[in-house]
Amino acid sequence: MDYNSRIDFYKAIYDDYSNNHTESFIFRFFKEKKERKAERKGEKTKSSRYVSLQKSYRNYKEKQIRGSELFSVIEGYLGSLSRDEMAVILSGDDGGTLSKKEISKRITEEVKRELKGDSLPPESITVRLVDGLCNRFIDEEIRNYFFDIGCPDNIGGGRRNDYSLDMLFAYIKEKRSTDKKSTGKAMGTEYSVKLTDRLEDPDYINDCMELYELLNDIGLGEGDLVFVPVYIDTDTGLGIYIIGGDIINDQNSKGRGKCYFCCIRFDFDTNFGEYIVEQPVDNRDKIIENRLRMSYLIENGGKKYNDLGEAIKDYRKIKNGYRDYNGYEILHEPVSEEIKDSDMERFLRFFIPPDEMAEVMNERQQRKDEALRQYREKRSVIKESSKRKSK
Repeated sequence: MDYNSRIDFYKAIYDDYSNNHTESFIFRFFKEKKERKAERKGEKTKSSRYVSLQKSYRNYKEKQIRGSELFSVIEGYLGSLSRDEMAVILSGDDGGTLSKKEISKRITEEVKRELKGDSLPPESITVRLVDGLCNRFIDEEIRNYFFDIGCPDNIGGGRRNDYSLDMLFAYIKEKRSTDKKSTGKAMGTEYSVKLTDRLEDPDYINDCMELYELLNDIGLGEGDLVFVPVYIDTDTGLGIYIIGGDIINDQNSKGRGKCYFCCIRFDFDTNFGEYIVEQPVDNRDKIIENRLRMSYLIENGGKKYNDLGEAIKDYRKIKNGYRDYNGYEILHEPVSEEIKDSDMERFLRFFIPPDEMAEVMNERQQRKDEALRQYREKRSVIKESSKRKSK
């Protein structure tokens, strides 16, 4: 995917993490960095909790430390987990009515017992606990990272300043411009650079303002309309348009047909996807014409902008708050349960209400963990059976 700013990049990795969690890029990236540190031997610098736990765990498996030493490390970190996370580690279900303290006690007893043995089975509670704690430590660091960059509510407006990223995207933009212009000259054609994010292209912004001013200078007669897409988000349909004429009531001007910039998305609650059936007046052979009507909703209380910069600012606020997804779940309600239970993840936001997304993703993660547990258990049984046959 092509990004033109750190804002694009931040939003992409945040969406990926929200939808794919441990399979997301940022989770795997953070984990790989931690793993490399955990593999280093003799490092005296202060280690993170992840690195400290992983080193102790590996030292135990390599018989360099005793089970009691590993237990003391694990016990110190156990409180980092929530009651539900502990319940899944303990039994793979919700733990019934046990409190966090009761579940914690059972886990500690089981880990003590397991660490007295010669080795740990792949599906032992100790192994699951170490994995669960490590995932929790990575999640906490990722959440801190997103907080620093302002995700999701104030993306790019957090306290973190990624000047290197800004420089990278500025370099890419300049390089793309140079390469495309040189290619155009080689072909005997001059053309401007077409950016994926046009809203950061000053030439494109100037063209939009020129059209806007020209339309307002011309003026529109009765019944004349203007509906020009300036920028449309390909995922949700949210866009910035120049609209005018009878499409929008101009209460701020006595003249008719004035044009404005507006943030628009389609109105999902009424006519979105409605087919209009037209029949001839006479009752001869019926001819049916189906047309898709897509009514629109002007965001921000019907706000109209004379300044494209202000429209872009509010457009980004709508995007950053994920309000451009609102309404899709209403439209898709008849099929939402089937989609929720399927393996589809990339387009879940179009089918699941925003306030249910976290719960749905948590349930999916639990199903994945359970499937993995059953698979490992099955493999363990097969291995044990093979060992017995070979004796």
